[in-house]
Amino acid sequence: MTIISFLLTVITWHFRSSDSVPLWLMIGIIILLLVFTITFADALREALNRKAILPAVVKALPSENLGYDPESITLILEPSELFSVNSRISVYGSIEDCEVFLGHGYVATINNKKYIQAVICEYTQDVHKELWDKILSNNRDALAKVWVKPSVPFDLPLR
Repeated sequence: MTIISFLLTVITWHFRSSDSVPLWLMIGIIILLLVFTITFADALREALNRKAILPAVVKALPSENLGYDPESITLILEPSELFSVNSRISVYGSIEDCEVFLGHGYVATINNKKYIQAVICEYTQDVHKELWDKILSNNRDALAKVWVKPSVPFDLPLR
């Protein structure tokens, strides 16, 4: 909008205050302003309506069946624009209304239906064994209490 305002100032500066601006120029300026205003309003509406929500975990699988490290776990996530292939991720869960770190990994692939396949390389199986057992048995309540974030904690050493 700043650029448009600047251009309008330059165009009108060309005319003296006693001159009259041609009708074709005024109509052109008004049409351009309407097109830009509608375009920016639509972009703003879309940006405000788009919500970046963490995807739900749909399913958990042992990774050895899929050709990954046998010690890892694969989580299938709902489609989300927050993730890309090979990006690092972290897994959190809710235990007694507290968010706890459960592990980290990477996005292995995103299929043609946009479901995300995340491989969890290192996880807190010793500490949260009960929760991981429920997750691997695809317990709906356990899966609902797990979420994957497109980041890793800052104090986590990365390989």
